[in-house]
Amino acid sequence: MAYDVNAPKIEYEGLNGDVIRFNLTDEESGIKHFEGSIDGRFVLFEKVGRSSFIACKLKGTPVKKTGKNHNLELTVTDHRNNQSNYKTQIIY
Repeated sequence: MAYDVNAPKIEYEGLNGDVIRFNLTDEESGIKHFEGSIDGRFVLFEKVGRSSFIACKLKGTPVKKTGKNHNLELTVTDHRNNQSNYKTQIIY
């Protein structure tokens, strides 16, 4: 019997205009949940079609475009509750 003890992989694809994209992969049990925040405030990330990508359209969030650094955090959990966290700063 195989066990899934590996956390999901998070790859930051970048910020293009007002859209942030990530590629999420989990080779074993699959992605169960993902949640993001910017400057400590929840922002909605949505799946991009049937791909492994998720995206957040910043125009629809409480984050204001200031041209300064913002703290981005993303937490991804798989179906065995293994978890990965990603933190970075974005200029928006």
